[in-house]
Amino acid sequence: MMNQTLKRAVISAVIFAVVYLGAGLVTQMPAYDGLIKTLEFMSGIIAAGCYWIGSK
Repeated sequence: MMNQTLKRAVISAVIFAVVYLGAGLVTQMPAYDGLIKTLEFMSGIIAAGCYWIGSK
């Protein structure tokens, strides 16, 4: 059971990183825009959370 939880946690972290880093490539907005960086961060959190809940 612990192995399955660790696997889900690692996959969630990878999904967060891909969405967070990939969002900057998609939006092509300047890095100094705080609102855009917040939206990129929140989209990563939501994507990782959706995977975590859906994989249960």
